[in-house]
Amino acid sequence: MTEFYFLRHGQTQINLEQRFNGATVDSPLTKAGIKGAEGLNRYLKDCRFEKIYCSPQFRAQTTLQLALAQSHHHQQLQYIVDERLREFHFGKWEGIPFSQVDADILKQYHQSPATFDTQAFQMESYGHLYERGNALIQEIYQQYPDGKVLIVGHGVHLTLLIQGLLGTPIDQFRKDGLLPNASLTIVDYQPSQAQLVTWGLTAQTGH
Repeated sequence: MTEFYFLRHGQTQINLEQRFNGATVDSPLTKAGIKGAEGLNRYLKDCRFEKIYCSPQFRAQTTLQLALAQSHHHQQLQYIVDERLREFHFGKWEGIPFSQVDADILKQYHQSPATFDTQAFQMESYGHLYERGNALIQEIYQQYPDGKVLIVGHGVHLTLLIQGLLGTPIDQFRKDGLLPNASLTIVDYQPSQAQLVTWGLTAQTGH
């Protein structure tokens, strides 16, 4: 099995302002976001990863650098930026406050993702979102079937991807909520079989 370590970025200014933090927007980490990312060192400092993959977005790369600041990888931190790890494209909702979306539409978006009309808002489809993430997972598994790999990305994308690997239907991918900011989730994976080891571990929740 490949040990996948999934890391969601720390809190950003856009997160704090309760706006849609998607594929085409970015903002710096807040003080809390920086602290949360640095706090992940306790879980990652002794890990030796075969490879590290990261979203091209600033918030993910910053989180990666902070989270590995005390690790074996820090002095010569090398990672692969992969476009397939970019966050979900919210289309017309990119960067706007949650409060600007009609409450009934927002409820449908959260509760019925499999049937939500993403095209109406020029959003990426959830099927495509999962496919691009899963394509990367399969490539990594083929290269490192017994390795340990770190993947750094975003809340909607990583939650959908992890739940999909675990066999959760798209319509239920939010059943455990989105991964927390600055959190670590570990999954042991081989084709058609994935086992959740740790979900949403943060510096605050860990012991």
